[in-house]
Amino acid sequence: MQMRIEDLELSLDSIESLVKTLKRIIDNFIQYGTVHDRRYDAPGPSYTVGTEKTVDSVDKYFAEHPNSTIRKAAELLKTRCMEARVKFCKTITEMFESGEIDENKIVFSDEAHFWLNGYFNKQNFRF
Repeated sequence: MQMRIEDLELSLDSIESLVKTLKRIIDNFIQYGTVHDRRYDAPGPSYTVGTEKTVDSVDKYFAEHPNSTIRKAAELLKTRCMEARVKFCKTITEMFESGEIDENKIVFSDEAHFWLNGYFNKQNFRF
């Protein structure tokens, strides 16, 4: 038995919802040439870095620690990120000291609060 649209009992809300869905699909097709719903591909910023060095490092870690978890491996990667941040801080400090960057020409356009003890609200930490 084949069902026809005329046989369905639809409320006004469900018809409006169907129209919105169809419009979104058609607009997506016109703009991107596909009906694939791209909203669910990347729900947030992608932080995946698949460099050969990183992949080798993770492979080596799990070879040496077969019972470890992904969370523990991720903690090690965060430590490396900290090293990169420290390196950046040293480089930028040298640039300030050499006069390569004029500290009087820097504009901070956010409204985040900076604390002397180093605390910051990570929700305000954006680029």
